[in-house]
Amino acid sequence: MKAFLIQLLAIWTAVAAFGQVEKEPGKKYILDLEINPASGYINCSAEIRDPGDSVFFLTRGMRVSKVSADHKSIDTGKAVAFLPDSSLRITLASIPANIEIYYSGRLLPENFPRTISSVNMVRADLIELSDQIKWYPVSASDGLFDYNLRLSLPSEFVVITNSILSSNLIMGDRVVTTWKSAGPVWNISLVAAPGLKKAEVTSCDTPIEIYYSRLPGTYVDSMRNDIAKAYGMLVGIYGSKGACGLVRLVYSPRPAGGYARSPMIIVSENFALDQRKQHYGYARDLRLNIHEMAHCWSTADAGSTEDWLNEGMAEFLALMISEKMSGKEFYRLLIDEYRGIVTNSDIRTAIVDTQGNSGEREINRYYKPALFMDQLWRAYGDEKLRQVFSSFYASTSRSGNATTALFLDEIEKFMGRRARDSVYEVLTLKKRTDDSDDERSDSKIEPCFLGTWKGKLSQFGSEFQFVLNIVLKNDLPFPSLDSPDQEATNIQVTAMHAISDTISFRVPVASGSYRGILDRSTMTLTGSWNQRGIDYPLILRKSNN
Repeated sequence: MKAFLIQLLAIWTAVAAFGQVEKEPGKKYILDLEINPASGYINCSAEIRDPGDSVFFLTRGMRVSKVSADHKSIDTGKAVAFLPDSSLRITLASIPANIEIYYSGRLLPENFPRTISSVNMVRADLIELSDQIKWYPVSASDGLFDYNLRLSLPSEFVVITNSILSSNLIMGDRVVTTWKSAGPVWNISLVAAPGLKKAEVTSCDTPIEIYYSRLPGTYVDSMRNDIAKAYGMLVGIYGSKGACGLVRLVYSPRPAGGYARSPMIIVSENFALDQRKQHYGYARDLRLNIHEMAHCWSTADAGSTEDWLNEGMAEFLALMISEKMSGKEFYRLLIDEYRGIVTNSDIRTAIVDTQGNSGEREINRYYKPALFMDQLWRAYGDEKLRQVFSSFYASTSRSGNATTALFLDEIEKFMGRRARDSVYEVLTLKKRTDDSDDERSDSKIEPCFLGTWKGKLSQFGSEFQFVLNIVLKNDLPFPSLDSPDQEATNIQVTAMHAISDTISFRVPVASGSYRGILDRSTMTLTGSWNQRGIDYPLILRKSNN
């Protein structure tokens, strides 16, 4: 439930995928980090001001030598515990105003086998660390923060992070760089390697940087100009620069994979080099870069089933712009590839129900959305699709809470009810049979479900009260949720269905859902709360009050 409570009570507005907001949070990280790439050894002191939490995590392999809260030392033997998910937990008795954690250890693949791989590593010639690895203390409640980072590396390394460079000093055989986040962020990501070069261009008053090492200069010059052109097209489609104050494309010298952590886009230089030998290789590399850049406009919760909006829109826009820049033949080639993948797969899960750890994730979040958006584009044209995308972004960018229901509303607004119904069927694998909103709860519910249901949700050693209220208003069920620990009440609950002894509902503001089974003898609901693709056991008992 770590994202649930934060999203319920967030007082700032966020752009979920890239992490930029208008209001600053109180939490601030001050990190002094030394990395020795040859051994994978790090040494770090982390000060966290106004943390808003008492539980933090680090990757397994770290040794915590000192913890202090409000400048008072804490017994590390009691505060630090190892967990089975390859991490360690630091637990304080209460939430202090200031925390200091000193730790060191080796960042080795065996310490976090599920995350360190082709896109996260520490080796003699490359350091690449994202939020997938807890290389700095990550709070249980997650959330936004500002940060200052002082990083010491061997002098031949060039460093790129998702923040602004303040200083770059050579001190003997080490280079010490200092960085400051331009605004509140969700995470800290960095890439460092010897001999990285830099190319620059500006598009729509937005700086674009490209970092590389082995790619030919002519290739990078061409990519730089095409990225600038594609960025301009994205601005034209959305009618906004999105969250992009800067685009920083890094060709990391590693095998494969790509991801975006604002303002960084990290892709594989090896992939680009291999593609140079292939027909349409440059076009494929450009398409991948456009996809990651399109996340500047992502506004759905990337940790929920709504992530198909982020990935599907980015995938389609990369295809759409590729047709204009690389030609219709290349576009048709990709569309045929996607159709073949979808046709030859046994898809059993609806797009809107696909979890992040599902084997159908790639098909349901990338390929199928790109295909149905292609059909909308062909049927309704450039202008109608641009209106859908720009209006959808304008209506969701400030809340940072893009949802399927809002997307369907925009489809109906600019393309009509028939288009909405066809998209609804693709997304849900169900036909619409009436004019009711797909987020509306059942109009009828058994009387035994009416009332107040209470339970406690456990996560990371903490418990949160969970109160579900179901009352009748004008003879219709009206569900809502309270979170007393956070002093939040009357939180919207939608899509409630109570069939026989099974109840399910969604909480849009948290991008979460619940499904439970009723034991009528004890009036107990036994089920699970799902968020960010993870199920958490949750038992709700009917209250007599």
